[in-house]
This record gives sequence, C-alpha cells and structure tokens, in this order.
Amino acid sequence: MNKILKDRVRLIRAMQKHIVILNNNIPALDLMNKIISDIRGNAHGHFLSISIHDETKVSYARTTADKFNSEKRIKTTLSRYIRRQLEIDTTILTDQLLNIFSRKINFELLAADGVNKNIKILTGNDIVNHYKNTSTYSCMTNGNSYKTRLYAMNPDKVSLVVYNEIVRALLWKCDDGVMVLDRIYPSGCDNVELLQRWACKRDYVVRDDPDGASYENEEDLSDNKVHCVSLKYDDTFPYMDTFKFVVLDPTGKIAYCYNKLPKKPYVLATETSGQIPGEPYHCCSCSCSMGEDDAYCVNDNWYCRDCYSENFSSCDNCGGEYPAEDVININDSCYCERCANRLYKKCEDCDEYFAKNKIYDVCGGNKEVCGSCLENNYSQCRHCDEYVKSDDITEVNLHNVGSYSYKHGYVCESCLEDEFCKCNECEEYFHKDQLETINEKFYCETCKPEIEDEDEPAENINPSKDPLDKSISP
Repeated sequence: MNKILKDRVRLIRAMQKHIVILNNNIPALDLMNKIISDIRGNAHGHFLSISIHDETKVSYARTTADKFNSEKRIKTTLSRYIRRQLEIDTTILTDQLLNIFSRKINFELLAADGVNKNIKILTGNDIVNHYKNTSTYSCMTNGNSYKTRLYAMNPDKVSLVVYNEIVRALLWKCDDGVMVLDRIYPSGCDNVELLQRWACKRDYVVRDDPDGASYENEEDLSDNKVHCVSLKYDDTFPYMDTFKFVVLDPTGKIAYCYNKLPKKPYVLATETSGQIPGEPYHCCSCSCSMGEDDAYCVNDNWYCRDCYSENFSSCDNCGGEYPAEDVININDSCYCERCANRLYKKCEDCDEYFAKNKIYDVCGGNKEVCGSCLENNYSQCRHCDEYVKSDDITEVNLHNVGSYSYKHGYVCESCLEDEFCKCNECEEYFHKDQLETINEKFYCETCKPEIEDEDEPAENINPSKDPLDKSISP
C-alpha cells in the first residue's frame, strides 16, 4: 500500500479514536464528526494524510494530480489545516479544544522513539545562544538572553531540551540524581505531550501540568516528591519555573532551588529580574519602592503598577511587554505587532485586523481585504473570476458565451481588452466570438446589416476576421 494512503488511514483512525475527548461538548463533537467524515470522504479533494517529511504534521494536496506527490503536498499542523483550509472558526470548536484534540492525535501517531531524531540537548553557553537566536519569543529570548547565564554556569545541573528547533523545556539534574523535565514551551503547542512522553520513556520526572504557568504555587511532579537543585549564581536569576523557591546560601555563592515550599526562609524566583531574588525594587519612572508583587520589568527597567499601567501593555499571546501605543487591539485582546501579523491579517483598505480565513485576495492576488471592504469596494469579473475595484469593471453581453447562465455581466479591464469588443451599431460590448466583421466594422448578431439589402460586394465581408485585430485590411 502506498505510504501516503497507509498514513491517511492511520490519521483518520486516530481522529476517530480520540474524538471521545469532545463528548462533554455536543456541538463541538458533532462538528468534529462532520470534519472527520469530510476528510474520510475527501470532500475537499485534499487527500489529507500524515506528512512523510515530519510525522508531527499533516500534508494535503492542492490538486488531484499531487495526491501521491510527497514533494508537492503542503505540510502543516492538523489544527492549522482545520482552521485555515476547512475554514472552521472558533465559535463552536475553540482553540483550546482543537489544540487538545490535535495533541492527542500527535501522541497517538508518533512513537516516543521517533522524536529522538528531532531532539537536541544543549548545555552551557549553547543554552544562552539558543535563547539569543531563537525565532520564538519569551521574556528571556533575543536581547534578554543574558538572563539565562545561570543555566550556562551550571552545565552539570541544567540542560535545555529542544524539539524541532522551537519546542523547548529545561531538564534539571537534582541533587538526589533525579532528572526533572520542566515546563514545556510554547504553551498549548501540539507537541507538548510528545516531549513529555519522550521524558517518561527515559524515567525522567515530569510536571503534572506540563505547560502551565504558576508563579507562586508549588508544582506537583509525577513522583510526588520534593527535589532540590543547588546552583552557582551571580547577580542575575532567570525565570525558574518549577524550582522557584530559592534558599540563598549565606556565602552568596550557592542557591538551593526547590519545587515545594522549603522549611528554611526562601525567596521566589518568578521573574527574570536581572537581580537577586528578594532584593527591593524601585520604579525607574517615579522612584517609589515596591514589593515583588507590584513590580513590573520592561527592557530591564522596573516600574510600579501605576507607571506600568500608564505606559505599557502586555501581549495576550506571547506575554511580552510593549509601549501602550505599539499594542494592537483585536477583538478586545491586546497583541504586539509581531503576534498580530502572525495570528491575523490586516485589511489593506480599512487597516483593521481579521482572522486569516476572513481575508480575501483581490486584484490578481496583489492585495488583501476584509469581507466588508470586498463587498463595498470590489466586484468579481465574470470572465476570469478575479475581484477588482468596482470602478474598473465594464458591463458586457454574455449571452451564448461559454456556460454563462445570465445575459449581462461585468468584466475587468484586462478581460475587456483581450476578449471583448464593442458593436458599432448598439455600442454594447460582446465577446469576440459573438461579433462579425463587415466593412471593417464589428456587429453583434442583432445589429449586423442585412447584406443582401445593402447589396454589399462579397469581398467586403470578412466573418473570419478577429474583431480584436485592429489592423486595416489591404
């Protein structure tokens, strides 16, 4: 059996198996049943299957001819395929439900050992370089990568597990020798369970909540035990995720980091502060003193709650802090420009952002507009089916042209120039196949003169002349 076909069967069976996770949401369950039925029946002609090149993704064919051509098939994630290609919005099938369902499918299809070829384990300065150069965003990436120096200082205690260059998690070696896989980033991605399964295969301890944020609460681990990681540190602490409860050695050289509340006095390492946990904070704007709970860090500067609220907003997607004037509001949520452009598309007419499946190509694919602007400003050419500015179309007679079921319609300037011509008598535009040339003039069927009545010489009749050929016969 062809591998694409075989993998297609595996994919559909996995979707049928895990649809039970939607049993508590009947509308979503019914919708997913229809989606699976359409995929199985190939209703959209995509012949959806598992990607040959990446088993964590699916692939589909744009044309029937590419059904078994692995090089021309389009690779994407299952959730993105359902959202964009099937145009299923979030009204019934929310992002949360779709992500959970997609994770289950990935977990089913990809054996843990198959993850190995896409895994990298980094230590020392390689961790800092990864945070510096990664394409993903967090409070410690790119320009803030220096905050990860503590990881580099302790190569025997902390590693960074990277899957497919994007998914990542810290791997701690505790003082008792136990290996703990920490929170998996980015939250909600399709591969969280795959990375957790990889860790369990190696008898690593994992978090009960693999990708959740918990700033002050204790983290429950799969072995239900308290673990400690002793680390060398300087003046900078990164975000510590699970091992956030820090007991500082009096010598100022060692930090003992716990996943549970220790019996000794401790401080919380829950912010990438660029300072030792527990030290006082001062607002760089108004100079007031504040506690950690009221302190906000933006570009290594600390602000009090009031100054932060006045000058900054956080992106609801990536969590980054940005000047208030640079944050884009979309459907009552705030996004930085990078996330807004990644998650949405901007209408080039009204400059508003919309879901990507609510944006339409016009003018030969050279412009993208929303549905409202499409309806108000553009019209569809009845000959080439492209949408063009309503001011740039012309009404023509389409009677007996191709399979058109209407007598009149509008065409774009390009089609008008290439395929249509004006009748010299009624001055209406007709397709060139519907015109006759008589005495260098073009006539429609209704208007063409009765040649016998006008006693025209036969040599002046040239029915085969192309009406669009403007040259004069000798």
